[in-house]
Amino acid sequence: MKTITAKYLNEKAFFYLLILIGLAPLIFTKYYLTLDGPGHIYNGNIIKELWLGNYPEFTNLFKFNHLPVPNWISHFLFAFLNLIFPDYISEKLILGSYLILFPVFFRKIVLWFSPDNKAFSYLGVLFAHNHLLYLGSYNLVFALVAFFATSYFILNHINKLNIKQVFALSLLFLIVYFSHILILLVTIAVALLLPLAALKIEKTKDGYIVIGWNLFYTKLKVIGIAILPTLLLTAIYLLNVDSLEEAGRLNLNELLKWIIDIRPLLTLCYCADWKYFSHGLSFLLVTMIVVNLYALIKKHCSFSEGKLLISMPKPSFSLIWFLFFVAFTILFLVVPNANILPERLIILVFLFLCFWLATQTYPRWVHKSAIFIILVIHIAFSFYHSRSMRGTSRQIELMKEVTQHIEPGSLLLPFNYAYEGNWLHMHSPGYFGSGKPIAVIENYEGQLKWFPINWKLEGKYELAPINVWAADNKKMIDHFYSNAQNPDVFSLPQKDGKIQEIPYAVIFGKMPDDSDPDFQKIKPILDKSYELIFQNGFCWLYRLGKNQKAN
Repeated sequence: MKTITAKYLNEKAFFYLLILIGLAPLIFTKYYLTLDGPGHIYNGNIIKELWLGNYPEFTNLFKFNHLPVPNWISHFLFAFLNLIFPDYISEKLILGSYLILFPVFFRKIVLWFSPDNKAFSYLGVLFAHNHLLYLGSYNLVFALVAFFATSYFILNHINKLNIKQVFALSLLFLIVYFSHILILLVTIAVALLLPLAALKIEKTKDGYIVIGWNLFYTKLKVIGIAILPTLLLTAIYLLNVDSLEEAGRLNLNELLKWIIDIRPLLTLCYCADWKYFSHGLSFLLVTMIVVNLYALIKKHCSFSEGKLLISMPKPSFSLIWFLFFVAFTILFLVVPNANILPERLIILVFLFLCFWLATQTYPRWVHKSAIFIILVIHIAFSFYHSRSMRGTSRQIELMKEVTQHIEPGSLLLPFNYAYEGNWLHMHSPGYFGSGKPIAVIENYEGQLKWFPINWKLEGKYELAPINVWAADNKKMIDHFYSNAQNPDVFSLPQKDGKIQEIPYAVIFGKMPDDSDPDFQKIKPILDKSYELIFQNGFCWLYRLGKNQKAN
């Protein structure tokens, strides 16, 4: 018994060591730049400022979405934690919690079905660092964690119909809803089928019988009652918001390439160095499929008197995982013509593939091979992530230096020249307003009706021109930020015909030269009315009024 316990503890320690390796890129950098992440952190700080009500420019620019929309979870967490911690600590706590909880709950589901398949539960460690995390889809990846937690709760804890279990499960469904609507729909579909796992098929002399119906019906009743509040919110949302954005359709060859290359693991670079390791995982998954097929054929197919005899395998819940894998693979190959939809579906394809494969029976050599391959890939990708994030973290630190020279509650107009060299910087201006009450006039979420914070179109300012997708401040000088009342300053037009001068402007990434057509419109205003008050090689901060020397 002691030997078995020690072996289990050693295995569990190895699992948490893998998690620790996955946390290394986050631990050894101050800021963790992702594509949409800065927007979520900034909007979390906007929520905090709207709660506190200390600075009028936030209430002039922004408002709460009147609908109980999804995508609240990361914003609420950032808003709450920013009341207590600096923004970079809040970011570490939230992303660190995700990187721990994702593999933990993935493992719990795998081991509930197949306690001996601990090696394959490590797949969750790899897929925690997926492309959606680096696209900044924090709400979606947290929804995946909530999906795992909800599924495990149904499997492991729902055993009688009472208020406590209904309330707990209802809360889990609501957490998934307030994280992401797509994952909620997946969670509902899986939850309605999970009670089948309570059924057991036993062989008798008269054939097979199914037992466990009482527990099956109990689980189904609890799920049916617990899901009602979430279904009501879902109906309200879907009737009021169209959250599918049309986009160009990827061709079939490209989509198949994503499957072969395991697109979710190619987070920061779809290049040879990264694909070398992702193909190692492809090899492992294909090997597991082949071993499965071989064992299935060997066990259930035989020849007798020149005839092929096929016996039906005993059904198990792994068939459900397989069917979900097939269904989402078909959806991925057929449906993806909406913005970011292929990126969302491909992670579901691989998660259900992993659940299916990880709950099968394999010879020991497959277990050992899986441990080796997963460990090598995980170390390599953790190194790649650490190397990339260190450089971007330093750039964000340079951006944060700018905020020390801006008065709290002020308007700031950012001109983003950083994303031309690094796609992760597309929404990085959010960091200017993530840790200090600075009203940054850039917020891609403001015009999207499925986020909790929107532009206040009925408020003081005429904000319609920036209430559009991918509004770029650099290209909006002559028709929005430079107004007839005073074309020599950056300003916001007011509905009463007046203007609100913008006291601060920042150029970051690089200083453009005079041949840049956008800068040709920006530079004359800066030269005439603004003073360069701070620069550090990555950012140039200007303040209205030429009364201070540059540092």
